[in-house]
Amino acid sequence: MIRRLSPNERLFPPVREGSPVYGRIKAYYKAYGAGYDFCGFYCGDGIVAMLYGGELFVSASEHINKDNVLMFIKAVPHFSLVSDIRLEQGGEPLMYMAGSFEKKTHPDIFTEDYKAVYSVLADAFSLSGKEDHDRWYTDICHRVRHGISSMLLLYYDNIPAATATVVYRDGGAFLSHVGVIRSLQGKGLGRKIILSAGEIYGDISLLCHENVAGFYRSCGLARCGTAYSYIRNGDKE
Repeated sequence: MIRRLSPNERLFPPVREGSPVYGRIKAYYKAYGAGYDFCGFYCGDGIVAMLYGGELFVSASEHINKDNVLMFIKAVPHFSLVSDIRLEQGGEPLMYMAGSFEKKTHPDIFTEDYKAVYSVLADAFSLSGKEDHDRWYTDICHRVRHGISSMLLLYYDNIPAATATVVYRDGGAFLSHVGVIRSLQGKGLGRKIILSAGEIYGDISLLCHENVAGFYRSCGLARCGTAYSYIRNGDKE
């Protein structure tokens, strides 16, 4: 049986060691606990899951009864699902990439300038409108305030040019929202922010689509696993 944890229950141990999906679930549980409406945690035999603001994350054993998991995910309202095993047809594979670097300090790369970071993301990923901004801003403010995440930002000629977000830290750092404004792409800024993150944290990892895996390999990361992403029809990614 897969059930939601009560506020006083501990999170189950990982069913897949080293899973970036479980890493995120564990980090969010440590920061929030099970007492928030927007962040629910679920456990069962061979599965640990989290529903965070409409996003569902599932870490499960390869030997789990997938029919039970499918019944669970159909019962939990969500607009996107990321799982470290394939649960349904049509899931898009995400490459799990990781690398180790010699640590150095980069004191000027951290920022809490949300406006500057969003300006880079909006340009790099063609985001527009109040809904995109408000959803991103609400999420990142929660995570920064609770100590889960931090934002990195590079400038080029005094222009906010490249950014990456540390989603969580667990020995190293798991990255997301890596972007460079389009007018400055091709100048090595994406590589620079990845290498800077590596030098700050030592070990870094991320999930990416297959078409950009070559870029991350060129930055010194290697594929060490696969996750699967599902976006529900009619919902906004």
